[in-house]
Amino acid sequence: MELSSEFVAYEPNTIVTFRFSGSVPGEGSYLFESTQEGTRVTSRVQMQPRGFSRLAEPLIAANLRRQMEANLPALKGKLENPASGISS
Repeated sequence: MELSSEFVAYEPNTIVTFRFSGSVPGEGSYLFESTQEGTRVTSRVQMQPRGFSRLAEPLIAANLRRQMEANLPALKGKLENPASGISS
């Protein structure tokens, strides 16, 4: 699945909002909240499936969830240990 993203709102240490277009357009955000343990990150994604993608919506949502669960621990590690660098 290919898409393009445009960041549409940014409040430092609070929220980043973006829109994406492609086969399944939509909008997403990352909300950052301070807690006693550190920072809580809440990710929200709203998709607007069209055509065939409407049928595949549950599969797309499950795939996004799996990707987030797999990638967020690595991001957490990079943020907590910046000396480790970020590879692409």
